[in-house]
Amino acid sequence: MEVVPFEDVTADCAAAEGDGTLAAWKKAHRKAFAAACEEIGRNFDESMKCVCEYFDVVYRAVGQ
Repeated sequence: MEVVPFEDVTADCAAAEGDGTLAAWKKAHRKAFAAACEEIGRNFDESMKCVCEYFDVVYRAVGQ
């Protein structure tokens, strides 16, 4: 896990989340984060912190 400003999220983080390119990740998340900020009366800012979490698959069900 790492906490970084939105503007510093890496391509590795975007790829780990399964969202393809960093540009695609930022486009989708900028829209979602801006909407969430609007709901609470804030303005989205690219310096806002993001939590990037990484997980290891330890068990995969049969057929998955």
